[in-house]
Amino acid sequence: MESIICIDGVVGAGKTTLGEIVAKEFAPEFFRKPADDNPLLDKFYYDQKRYSFPLQVYFLNKRFRMLKEALQLSGYVMDRSNLRRCDFC
Repeated sequence: MESIICIDGVVGAGKTTLGEIVAKEFAPEFFRKPADDNPLLDKFYYDQKRYSFPLQVYFLNKRFRMLKEALQLSGYVMDRSNLRRCDFC
């Protein structure tokens, strides 16, 4: 059976910490937020008006690649997700 757990919440709520704990117990893989190793983040903080859109496109593309990889697994935990799957949707 496929196990998909997506953790959502506001900045600083502990999504990553909770995701690591849950993944250790229930899933083979934890997909962290795509902010790590982001080449645009420093540029965004320097000039938000210029880099807001490219940063969002970067996040969207990175998330899409993560989802494609995650869907190949039998279970995963994700720190937020663009994909919404449920039995009653």
